[in-house]
Amino acid sequence: MMISFLKHTFNFAEANSLSRNFGLDLIRAIAILLVVFSHGMLLIPNTSSYGLAFYGTGFLGVELFFVLSGYLIGKILLNAMLKADDTASFFKSLKNFWIRRWFRTLPNYYLFLLIGLAFFWLKPYSFEQIWIYFIWGQNLISPISNFMPETWSLMVEEWFYLTFPIALFLFARRYGRSDKTFLFAAIFYVFLFASLRLITSIYWEQSSWDIHLRKIVLLRLDAIAYGAIIMVLMKLRPTLIRKLRFILFCVGLMGITFSMFQLFQILFVGLPAHPTANHLTLTSISLALLLPLAVYQTETYGRFKFRSTIVGISIVSYAMYLLHYSVILPLVRLLIENGIDHWGWYVHYLLYWILCFLLSFLVYTLFERRMTGLREKYTSKG
Repeated sequence: MMISFLKHTFNFAEANSLSRNFGLDLIRAIAILLVVFSHGMLLIPNTSSYGLAFYGTGFLGVELFFVLSGYLIGKILLNAMLKADDTASFFKSLKNFWIRRWFRTLPNYYLFLLIGLAFFWLKPYSFEQIWIYFIWGQNLISPISNFMPETWSLMVEEWFYLTFPIALFLFARRYGRSDKTFLFAAIFYVFLFASLRLITSIYWEQSSWDIHLRKIVLLRLDAIAYGAIIMVLMKLRPTLIRKLRFILFCVGLMGITFSMFQLFQILFVGLPAHPTANHLTLTSISLALLLPLAVYQTETYGRFKFRSTIVGISIVSYAMYLLHYSVILPLVRLLIENGIDHWGWYVHYLLYWILCFLLSFLVYTLFERRMTGLREKYTSKG
């Protein structure tokens, strides 16, 4: 029943576009499903007893989103830099990039921010706690509040979209516009913010892995840049990376396995801040190593029976991310409190998933897709 529901819900035109890379859509679909699965476990009794399954799946899902964004955004920026005739035209391309990107991400963000504001009086949040969300400051340098806490990762993305193009522009002015310049800019970006995170973990003894390191924008911007680095390496050495794609994938899986072991120690043993800062770096690198196989292994993708469903989930993943935690989870809990508590947690959990798929599809088709389409009026493609 669920498979039939998904197949009919997500079988729309974009899912059959030949311009899409199914491997990357598969990665994105896996990422959102991991996050939704993790938070959905809050509806299961004794969630804390599931430990690593609860925290680990959501953690990997978000980090996977980061490296995937770095790959895709890096590719757009690299093409813009190489196609530019001079510095002025490159900066014009960057302005074009910002407009297109923000038409893609900000309408949904502000929509759900306004929805949250409409009901914030029901919760103990002051206006002073919420206004900063409008200027992307909720977790820039300090921990995020409990109001729309899932937006912490979106802010990492938005600040990367803003700052990395500026860093790239400065490198291009100094060293010229080339693949290697892009690589050097991305490596510098990684070194800068990974070092800042490490220094913070060393000198701030009270720092928490999750609150003070993982979810602070200025300490996580490198997470997206790893995807950009693997992208430019694939462009510089395509034959070599293609040959090594299975080896890189296996190395990545081993790194993820060790990362999850470290996560277990962080959650249940209690590691000091210093190694937990390195844990985030290891996780990002390991996940980035999965991307070459996802991109190059095109010959196997035709075997996927539910290809359009997977692509459909990928397409609506952004709406699903903003919906599932601060809208759908409270909605299901409200329904439980008002008459469906006797149905059992498994019914509540199934309802949560159905609402996630259905409402994200509606938000995408009725709002997000239309807002994204508006960018064509203000920018040229590319």
